[in-house]
Amino acid sequence: MDSKVNVGLNDLPTGTRETNYHKTLTSSSNVPGTAGYDSSKPSDDLKSYINIGGLGINVGIKIGI
Repeated sequence: MDSKVNVGLNDLPTGTRETNYHKTLTSSSNVPGTAGYDSSKPSDDLKSYINIGGLGINVGIKIGI
């Protein structure tokens, strides 16, 4: 007999649901996988920035013969 269990976001630990983003992390940051991680508190993570130097535009001319 198959039984299904519905799991929602509220069933996840706070550390999985909520993240605080910072410019730098310290030894006291709440980072998953480190000693002293507390899943009942929001996790800490680094902010990500998009490198706009990698963006470009291609312009071309199509000539029909």
